[in-house]
Amino acid sequence: VREMYHWLVDDGLTVNAITYRLRALGIPTPGKSPFWRNGRVHEILTNPAYTGKTYAFTYSYAEPKTNLDTSGRPKRKRLIRKPVEEWVEIPGENFQEGILPAWGC
Repeated sequence: VREMYHWLVDDGLTVNAITYRLRALGIPTPGKSPFWRNGRVHEILTNPAYTGKTYAFTYSYAEPKTNLDTSGRPKRKRLIRKPVEEWVEIPGENFQEGILPAWGC
């Protein structure tokens, strides 16, 4: 993660360029995907947990746009991410210190 931030901030690479570099270096993904995707890289780079901050209430549920899916079954509520301004920071000294400086992520 530190290296990814270095590439972003110091080397000025884009998310797309970082994704290609991770693939070229053969660095394994954190999940089950066999190769890096731009969405995963962006998710990591914008995750405030790496700066040592922890938040609650970052998601909420929304009603589906239609009540039934194509097979006639009821749809589940959609999980949507709230705007950052609505997140609640959890203060405390019990949390792990961030591995990165707070760059306004």
